[in-house]
Amino acid sequence: MTKLRMRADDEETVINISFSANSDQLLTITEKGHFCVWDIATLSRNFSRHYQKDTINMIVCTKTPKIFIAFKNEIIVLKNEIDYPVVPNQSYVNLDIDLTQIKLSSDERKLALALGAELSQCPKLFIFDLELDESNLSKLVQKQDNLSNRIEYMDISTDNFYLMFRDNMEEVVYFSLDNLQKENQITNEYDVEWAGDGIKFSEKTKGIESFYPHENKSNKITKLNQNTMVVTDDMGTIRIFRYPYESQNVGFMRVYTNHMSYISQCTISHDYNYLVTYSKTDKCMLIWQNKKNKKSKAVHPNNQQ
Repeated sequence: MTKLRMRADDEETVINISFSANSDQLLTITEKGHFCVWDIATLSRNFSRHYQKDTINMIVCTKTPKIFIAFKNEIIVLKNEIDYPVVPNQSYVNLDIDLTQIKLSSDERKLALALGAELSQCPKLFIFDLELDESNLSKLVQKQDNLSNRIEYMDISTDNFYLMFRDNMEEVVYFSLDNLQKENQITNEYDVEWAGDGIKFSEKTKGIESFYPHENKSNKITKLNQNTMVVTDDMGTIRIFRYPYESQNVGFMRVYTNHMSYISQCTISHDYNYLVTYSKTDKCMLIWQNKKNKKSKAVHPNNQQ
């Protein structure tokens, strides 16, 4: 892989990096709601809007022209048009209790919300069916409102059968997405693929942690293609392993040490040509590309160009 680094000072941390459906645009959002759209070829910023709100996450749809932005007490949707700027946002729902996480199924039909960020709030898990109602989130199809602990992050399997989450007590729980019944054991667990952070607990990545001592934890695990995966860590290292990882594999294939420390974001483009990494320490976003393709670039996510 190749890269180019660009630095600038900024106080806000990027919490989500996503690609457009055709991978020609990069979308970023910070912890305070600074939303930007970048042209991947020129790294010019096509659109910017600062919401000045505590932001939880962002979801860029690939099957429908929508972008979900989840704030602490509100979820909005932007119409993701070909030509920016994005049209004014449309409010989806105002939340009575604080949101902790949001996740969309791969088929973009189910939206999962985890609520209850404060100790005084009872943790809840809601599933909405977007296919039944495109205008708002009134079609609540499943809910779990008696959870014991706060959900820190969650994921949905790529076949849209299972939902998993890890809570603040580090317990990992699996549910059937259709009825939110708890699954004590997933059938054919080795064959289950996760769309996001669920890959950390997959049978296909077991053994990776042996390369990370206690003082240097792994952060993100992202599939680079069908045969390799990228693992980032607290020390700013990017390692490429074979996927699935097996005990007979001899270590990692390659290592890159271009970030100062703690790589908090790692995203692969839908066409598998670009990998984007971001460190909240050096405030730098590196855009990687295979050497066979055109020169890779990197940019600070809020840099004016």
